[in-house]
Amino acid sequence: MKQSKSQSKRLSIKNRYRFGWNRSDYLAQRAVRRHNISSNLSSVSVIEAAQSSSKGRYECISFKEGILKLGFLNYDQLVETKFEQESLIDSINQQLDSPQVKRINFCIKY
Repeated sequence: MKQSKSQSKRLSIKNRYRFGWNRSDYLAQRAVRRHNISSNLSSVSVIEAAQSSSKGRYECISFKEGILKLGFLNYDQLVETKFEQESLIDSINQQLDSPQVKRINFCIKY
């Protein structure tokens, strides 16, 4: 009887405890898989990477489906950052495990 790939890569409950996992780790991992939280966690990592490279010029508003939305208080900073858009995308993607930012939307915050 063949096991599927997902079943063969999983550790049994007995081995999870042997390798130092506790029940809360197991439940947390199961919840992440069940509720598809992993995409939300990757969005958080993209926003953190973008915020770290902001240098106070903008605020990260959202990230969804490869589009990062940035908010500016000053129109001049928006225009400056728009000219640096490609290098900004590259610097954010370099901070991540895999490139996720495809495009940036700019907006003025009031």
